[in-house]
Amino acid sequence: MSLDSHDIDNILDFFRKRRFPCTIDIPKRISDDVIFVSIPSTCIAEKVERKKTSHRQLKYIQKAIKKELVLNVEFLIYRGEEHENIENNLVDLLNKRFPEQVKNCFLSFPESDAIEVWLDVDQSVLDEDNQGKKNIEEIIQQYFSLFDLTLKRIYWNIDKKELPALMQILRILKIHSPVTDSGLIDLISEQGHATPSSKWINQKLDILRKQKLILRQENGLYALTYYGLSIVPHSKNKHSSDIYRALAFKNKKW
Repeated sequence: MSLDSHDIDNILDFFRKRRFPCTIDIPKRISDDVIFVSIPSTCIAEKVERKKTSHRQLKYIQKAIKKELVLNVEFLIYRGEEHENIENNLVDLLNKRFPEQVKNCFLSFPESDAIEVWLDVDQSVLDEDNQGKKNIEEIIQQYFSLFDLTLKRIYWNIDKKELPALMQILRILKIHSPVTDSGLIDLISEQGHATPSSKWINQKLDILRKQKLILRQENGLYALTYYGLSIVPHSKNKHSSDIYRALAFKNKKW
């Protein structure tokens, strides 16, 4: 499921019709199997009262949105500027330590000293002994300990898109070459595949180069050889790689 402006409008309209007393925010995500609705902690009480909601009411709303809008919603409890600083610094830390694995991170403070974490991660964290997940969780726990905070739970959203096959890589190269390895990674991601690591893409490029299907130019750009061009399937219909290559060439910025 992907979140679009229509989904956002429907969610906002849902709360508006019910005169929901709190100001809400909907953070943007790359992956939207679950839609987050951020609510300030100052708006939550033990029981519903004037200008306040309760945890019980939030659970009811969650079920109602699922039933009426067929959307999965989770509420993030926001605790002001301190929350924002802790979240931003954690995102920076995870991006530096796990740049190929962690795509996004959101925090919720259901209690003043306990935190729930939602992570959008690449499927590469699912190694044989779950060491990838363990490494990430250990870093998060160490970070929270600096603030005397307890990690209550991590919710893992695994991006299970498939990496491209060699022929798919060749087709992308045929359309867009010459291109750098980092540029190829971006193109693969744009076409809906899982985002490969630099190590993975360079291994595949080495295989294709040894098979004499591509060549690496002195400036680091990759392109198909004549043999590589000859084995990429082509046709005369509107989805032909030759047509896409002509369009890409026309729009290329030199």
